[in-house]
Amino acid sequence: MLTDSALRVLKPKEKDFKVADRDGMYVHVTTKGAMSFRMDYRLNGRRCANVARHVQSRDLFGCGAGEEGRTAA
Repeated sequence: MLTDSALRVLKPKEKDFKVADRDGMYVHVTTKGAMSFRMDYRLNGRRCANVARHVQSRDLFGCGAGEEGRTAA
């Protein structure tokens, strides 16, 4: 299962790779460390993939550029 701690330990490798969760859901990790949450499904007998979210690995945990300028309301 893809938990928060399981995602944190994923590091980029020489080639892109996938880490499966279940029911067609998986995380695609690129060589630069970007992660895409994807879901495979079939439509009219053809394999399709729906990308739910594409993030840089540091943005996944709230450390992205958008967090720096945020102030308490």
